[in-house]
Amino acid sequence: MKAKLEHIAIAVKSPIATAEWFNKYFEFVYYDGDVLGEGIPKDNTRTIIKNPNGDMLEIFSSDTSQYSKNGPITHLAFVVDNLDDCYRILTEDRQIDSTSQIIRAKGFNLLFITTFDGITIELLQRFN
Repeated sequence: MKAKLEHIAIAVKSPIATAEWFNKYFEFVYYDGDVLGEGIPKDNTRTIIKNPNGDMLEIFSSDTSQYSKNGPITHLAFVVDNLDDCYRILTEDRQIDSTSQIIRAKGFNLLFITTFDGITIELLQRFN
């Protein structure tokens, strides 16, 4: 059976601040679709964001979410076109500490960073 990842749910301290961070660095916007007839709130209890590729994140407040008891996810992975450019931008914006370095391997480069609220992000650039 083939499957495409539909969304990843994460529990954070401030869903709005997290949504804005993903908007600034990865072009996510608030998703205005209807989920199970509920509508999507844009508040600090729950929100959904989507990028131009159709990838979605459902963001819950760790203070109010029943899902936060499941523990954190290990990381979110995003494929990027130019990892060196991403590294430069994130370094200029002080989103990367001095210990974060690009790992250069055969066929791909990757970088792990941690967001301001503790989410580990893997940035991956693949080569053909």
